[in-house]
Amino acid sequence: MLKPSPATRQAPAGGHTLVWPPGMQRTPRRQRWFDRLSKLKPGLDIGTVARKLKRPYATVWLWVQTFEYRFVDNRGRPPKVHKTLSAKAKNVAK
Repeated sequence: MLKPSPATRQAPAGGHTLVWPPGMQRTPRRQRWFDRLSKLKPGLDIGTVARKLKRPYATVWLWVQTFEYRFVDNRGRPPKVHKTLSAKAKNVAK
């Protein structure tokens, strides 16, 4: 059983409050990720968050999206998948 914790948590640097998503059930795993992200300074990029937490980029991306952690999106240009889909769409239109 999880001990009760506040629905919101202020990051130590201030300025960013993580809010537990309404309707999301609390589980030990979700609570750990909420606690980890709550302790980080807002505005880090996903790669930095992944390195600080020593977790895979894709895993961090999922939890950052889940708890709406504010991050800097410096991924650069769109993935090649979008270009490939665009090219296929152009060929279909001809």
